[in-house]
Amino acid sequence: MRNENQEREMCCLVTQIIYDLFHFSRSLICSVVGFGAASFATKGAFVWIQILMKRVYNEQERYYILGRNIEYSTLYELGKCVSVVLGIVLGTVISSIRRKANRRADPILCAIGLLLAIPLMCLSIFLMRMSFFTAQVFLFLSWICLSLNQVPVNEIILTTVLPTRFGWAFSEKSVVESIMADKGVTKLLHWIFERLNRAAPYLSQNSTEVILLIIPFMAFVGAGLFLLTSKYIEEDEKKVKQFMNTPDPVLP
Repeated sequence: MRNENQEREMCCLVTQIIYDLFHFSRSLICSVVGFGAASFATKGAFVWIQILMKRVYNEQERYYILGRNIEYSTLYELGKCVSVVLGIVLGTVISSIRRKANRRADPILCAIGLLLAIPLMCLSIFLMRMSFFTAQVFLFLSWICLSLNQVPVNEIILTTVLPTRFGWAFSEKSVVESIMADKGVTKLLHWIFERLNRAAPYLSQNSTEVILLIIPFMAFVGAGLFLLTSKYIEEDEKKVKQFMNTPDPVLP
């Protein structure tokens, strides 16, 4: 009898949690999946562009700073670290400033960052064989844009989810990011890469570029989901505030 009551209580709790997440925050679902798509694009760019750079590097001029030859990997890692830090800082500053004037500033900022990253990334891919240095500049700018969404996504969760569901919401974000970024990039893109080489051997010289064109598409999907988030975020924030302002709200 006790086991049946415990199972019933657990079932009710899980049902209530799912209801809270979907009823109070449609923007949570859209923003988390959008962040997963953005993470897919970011991780894919970091992994596959490095493969392309390694292939192209030997065909291009060397770079000398203070009389020393600088390897492409040094420039790549340095640019990646600096761009991510700059993107997070810029995203935090812009979000905090614009949120005061526009409650939809966070998802709009995420969408704009992804939409700006798409042409920059495509230009870097097409220019890689023509001008290695120019391609790296565009990559640096695109990585800044891809990193703008790190803090605003957390702000969306904090304002559109009940306080008792923060742990669940952030766990959902981590799981979606892991599935789409880690498994998606390492498994899915590698599977497509092998299929391309088998189905069309003449594409073997440019198969990496073909794979890299999938990444901007995922960034576009993420931007669309963040724009959808901007449609719901104000309504979801009002629902949470109304619920929290009710006298003695019963939180499950």
